[in-house]
Amino acid sequence: MNTYVVRQVVIITILFSCIIPMVPADGVFTVVQTWGNAGSTNGSMANASGIAVDSNGSVYVADTGNNRIEKFTGNGTYIVSWGGSGTNTSMFSSPAGIATDTSGNVYVADTGNNRIQKFTQSGSFISVWGTYGTNTSELCSPAGVATDVGGNVYVADTGNNRIQKFTQSGNFTTAWGEYGTTPGRFNSPTGIAVDAEGYVHVADRYNSRVQKFDAAGNYICSLITEEGVSLGNLQGLASDAASHVYVTDTSRNQVHLFNATGVLNATWGGYGTATGFFNNPKGVATDSNGSVYVLDTGNSRVQVFQRGPAITSCTPASGDQSGNVTITITGTNFEANMSTVSVSGTGISVGPYSTRTGTLITCLFSISSHAATGQRIVTVTNPGTNTTANTTFTVTGPTIATLNPAFGHSNTTLPVTIAGDLFIPSSATLQKGDYVITANTSSLKKSTSTLVYIAIPLTGARTGVYNLTLKNQDGKTVTKYDAFTVLANTTPVTNTTVRHRSS
Repeated sequence: MNTYVVRQVVIITILFSCIIPMVPADGVFTVVQTWGNAGSTNGSMANASGIAVDSNGSVYVADTGNNRIEKFTGNGTYIVSWGGSGTNTSMFSSPAGIATDTSGNVYVADTGNNRIQKFTQSGSFISVWGTYGTNTSELCSPAGVATDVGGNVYVADTGNNRIQKFTQSGNFTTAWGEYGTTPGRFNSPTGIAVDAEGYVHVADRYNSRVQKFDAAGNYICSLITEEGVSLGNLQGLASDAASHVYVTDTSRNQVHLFNATGVLNATWGGYGTATGFFNNPKGVATDSNGSVYVLDTGNSRVQVFQRGPAITSCTPASGDQSGNVTITITGTNFEANMSTVSVSGTGISVGPYSTRTGTLITCLFSISSHAATGQRIVTVTNPGTNTTANTTFTVTGPTIATLNPAFGHSNTTLPVTIAGDLFIPSSATLQKGDYVITANTSSLKKSTSTLVYIAIPLTGARTGVYNLTLKNQDGKTVTKYDAFTVLANTTPVTNTTVRHRSS
């Protein structure tokens, strides 16, 4: 799987009286499935424009160039297709938009025939409405269709620069919009979606914006981008259970994500053929598991993304050696009762877990006395989607800053002062490979929490560079690598420089 860190935006803005609070950006997106290829055989695509997912997880593709609808399983296995070029019912002319309702019915924006056709899940024809024109119930190149939980059907009447609302049987209810750039007007509306709260979102293609309306067509606001950030030519639109809005940007080969308050929260993609990149993406859809299906039109494929976990905080952010610390990790998109926590390096064991919800993980860190001090990487993994998020945790304990002197000759016992912090010394050893020198920590003046006085017996010691390990009375240890150099007793000590590496 490939994981893509998305461009994230956090702003606070007032636009057209739509007040948007500051909201934290979240998540990364991982490609979990891809399928499709160019052609006209089963499972192939030609300039496909629309995609929808029903409540059972089946995926429907409006295969525009082949004038048909294709149905797949959620992992891309071909099931069935229907259609063909023509004007009779069950036939199409460049179908572009597609949607399903809560009963599993399939609605197709039959763009070239200026009508909406309704089918069962298996492709059996149910009804049709619409004809070319500008009056209510008449359509001009409709490119998008969406449904709400009440069974209403919303159509992006693209050529007429308006939205029309119908009952599920095709009876006209209301319409709004006309050509223009002011709020509530459109320039080639294409994608349309209804969020979990019943608001209608429209991809206003050539005005490069997403407009939000209530179910009666009253303008609410335009979704917000960061100052200086503009959108391109928008086409497909979808919303998920959390009322996030996804829109495809065909001119920039990207997908934009707006959070539930209408702020641009993430952008991913870019031109290319590798997974995670796009060539003229048109359709987008979501399923009940939070997966995002992108119809990568120019690459004749569907790419399926999952949003991974995002960490907001890790509390406390540090813990002592030889300690047990209860850690609380907050964030979003955790997998309840499934997400796991791991820590880089050695010396810290994780568990048991006391809480694992979608936004909170509580677990125990058991830190050994030999755990190296310093910063560690804490990783939360969602096993269901193999996605991860990282934060940091610091192991605290005694630290060694300097040794003075840092070298001595192999014909003496040398007093050495160790400077650092959190010392309660009980022993000090120098080690080079399997050769160990034990220092005396008690025969010199009394040590403090920041200074330790030792005597190193060097007579007959092997020459070379040694690591120094200091052990506290509470069992905590600290090692400074390449800390001390033993020189032969004939080695001059003047103008000698010894380089050391800190732990």
